[in-house]
Amino acid sequence: MVRKIIVIALASIVSLGLASCDSSTVVQTPDSSPADNTPTSPRDLPDGSEPTDAPESPDTPDPVDTPDKIVDLSLTPTKEEASAFLQAASFGPTQDSIDVLQDEGYSEWFIGQQALPVDPMVPDINPTFADTTTYKWEGLARREWYTRSVYGEDQLRQRAAFALSQIFVVSTEPRDWLFKSHLQARYMDIMQENAFGNFRDLLEEVTYSPLMGEWLTYIGSSKADPVSGSMPDENYAREILQLFSIGLLELANNGQPVLDGAGQPIETYTFEDITGLSKVFTGLWWADLEFGEGASRPARKEIDIQRMVMHDEHHSTDEKTFLGFTIPANTPGDESIAQALDFIFEHNNVGPFITKQLIQRLTTSNPSDAYVERVANVFNSGSYTLPDGRSIGTGARGDMASVWAAILLDQEARTPDRLDDVQWGKVREPLIRLVHWARAADIKSTKVTNTARLEQGAPTGTIGQDPFRSESVFNFFRPGYVAVGTSTGEHGLVAPELQIITSSTAIKYPNFMQWFVLRDGGDHWEGRYDDQIALADDPEALVEHLSLTMTGGRMTDRTRLRLIETIESIEDSRDRVQLAMLLTVTSQEFNTQQ
Repeated sequence: MVRKIIVIALASIVSLGLASCDSSTVVQTPDSSPADNTPTSPRDLPDGSEPTDAPESPDTPDPVDTPDKIVDLSLTPTKEEASAFLQAASFGPTQDSIDVLQDEGYSEWFIGQQALPVDPMVPDINPTFADTTTYKWEGLARREWYTRSVYGEDQLRQRAAFALSQIFVVSTEPRDWLFKSHLQARYMDIMQENAFGNFRDLLEEVTYSPLMGEWLTYIGSSKADPVSGSMPDENYAREILQLFSIGLLELANNGQPVLDGAGQPIETYTFEDITGLSKVFTGLWWADLEFGEGASRPARKEIDIQRMVMHDEHHSTDEKTFLGFTIPANTPGDESIAQALDFIFEHNNVGPFITKQLIQRLTTSNPSDAYVERVANVFNSGSYTLPDGRSIGTGARGDMASVWAAILLDQEARTPDRLDDVQWGKVREPLIRLVHWARAADIKSTKVTNTARLEQGAPTGTIGQDPFRSESVFNFFRPGYVAVGTSTGEHGLVAPELQIITSSTAIKYPNFMQWFVLRDGGDHWEGRYDDQIALADDPEALVEHLSLTMTGGRMTDRTRLRLIETIESIEDSRDRVQLAMLLTVTSQEFNTQQ
């Protein structure tokens, strides 16, 4: 009987959410085709071209600038403000994390989060490889990612590292990449280690990562051979410019394209620039091996995760010219890379291009030009003043600690009247919604090897997203994606996450979440629900708790009433809690963020 009630209630709440969508919400319509712009290759398109985003409407309204009402962030945040902040700054608020933020305040919370040590994945992966003769499957790395995302105290670092990994994308797709857990673990350790460091250092670590070298096929790229006609691999040269640093168009510091005399945007690079830059990334190979030499991977697992090594005899000795910059002929390989990265890092585009995408990952899909410019200015200066007057950051260009503070504490992000701004906010990624539920439910374990729904790529096939499973270097979705046939599309707004929220995944998501939320035992992802069960005898208190911890207090009166009326008919405390949670995680208030 309880199961029947749950199914009926779920159907009604989903229907309620879809029926109530208007211009103030962003929900994919059944006839949309958001995946049309996604390349089929896991790397570049065969002809070297890139997919394009849907054209932006010429009548796109600019989201409102900093509001007249200024919030004093030095004061103790309300519980609703704390919860809303933690939706952006972590993988989801819990009652404990809300209490901590209220107790410490924003400034002390930031200082404390950045003082927490890195919890590297590799040491937890490597013991599993002892005395094995084959690679272990990539579920090991995914387990460690879930463990840190759900249980990690350093939530800001984990969320920041995940956001960076969505720009510097590598993947275990296609399937022949599955058995590389230690490589993927080391790559995510790079994201963690540099999350509060300097962007220039991150750019270098990514460049020398053997996983990136394989993913973008430049490991083993050699100087041109006039006899065979072979040329240096161009993949990384293209993507480091297009995706990892400056983008396709010249930008002002507010993220808007710079126009030429004819009113047209100016492209940042040409085919000749890619050809010149590709020579820089020649001569790299696995550590402790002769160039081109292979080895049995299991015996080399500790070596494989080391930075690639330069072999100058295979590095191009040509003069290398790109973006108007020239590296002299006969410059050694590592020095060529250092000069190239230094020059790219100093490009004016890097600040606005990178920080706008990070804003989109954390706070809003359509930030105002002024918001982007404020954060880009912090990227350029390397310093940010916290609400209590303390400074964060080293003062060096590209300091990422200061960037996260600037994004999360900007007045545009923290002002309560954003709740009434239909152009502000974002669709929450399915993966972040899953992890948020896991944190709130206090699941028993993040072990995925015995979890059928997670171990064989089920999330990618159902909710459209899973760690390390992007099918393209362009991530699961594009930052400039406009969802045709939706309210956001009609308003000329971008909605990146809607590229994977299709008519299919929108229906599969409730079924996927139901499997986890209603687990009765025997599975590592079963929720304990201790906090919620303590409130089960008081439906109004339970719903208030879920509104606070799951939606930042944004649950509408209509949804609250619907939940209360539904769960009052359930007698068993755990069944009542599970039903209330299921209806919450399928509500539009939970699926969006403001």
